[in-house]
Amino acid sequence: MLKQEWINSNNHRYTEQYRVATKKYQALQLAQKAGLHHDEHGGYSKGDYHTLTIIDIVFKASQLRANFAVGKLLALVRDERKRVYAKSYRFGPGYRSDVFLLGTNESGTPFLHPVPNYITSVATAISWIWNNETITARHGDVAIAIAKRIIKQGETVTSHQIIDRHVVTGEIYQNGSLYARNAVLTHTAGQHPDITIGNEWHKIIIGRRSVRRSGTKD
Repeated sequence: MLKQEWINSNNHRYTEQYRVATKKYQALQLAQKAGLHHDEHGGYSKGDYHTLTIIDIVFKASQLRANFAVGKLLALVRDERKRVYAKSYRFGPGYRSDVFLLGTNESGTPFLHPVPNYITSVATAISWIWNNETITARHGDVAIAIAKRIIKQGETVTSHQIIDRHVVTGEIYQNGSLYARNAVLTHTAGQHPDITIGNEWHKIIIGRRSVRRSGTKD
């Protein structure tokens, strides 16, 4: 069942502890809006009991800019499930834990990005998602980083699908990975603003997602 971090009195309203507690509570509400919604019994279905926990959260403007976040917070949330079976089942309850990076896109729609359970911070989650690359811009579940290899020439395309509705137009080069220059990243549904890539080659990176549990795409 959803646990609210209580804020004891108005005297603590302007303390850092108060701000963190408030942001964590907002993150829990956002997680439910993103799809981790529990009924009045604490579960998605009969016999399931869930607990949501905010493992880590960042909300300062400088932190959000550094992580190319467009919302008011980024949080790492754990969803723990206890499944109770029929009394005739002799092995006892089943347990499962899933971890997600939580945030919002440009339209304010929340997303849940599944990451491995061993991850314990927002920074580590972001590093894992982008495969430890230093990205220079983010386009939802797609990002770009300066290419580490020498590329002489590619081919010009009018529309190359990267993943889902993310497409690139311009000069691209493929050799295991996808690279682009003098190009534009576009989301065909207009969910993300276009990103222009200049004359320097950039690697296009698709964000990794843990396969333990599906999330909501950004």
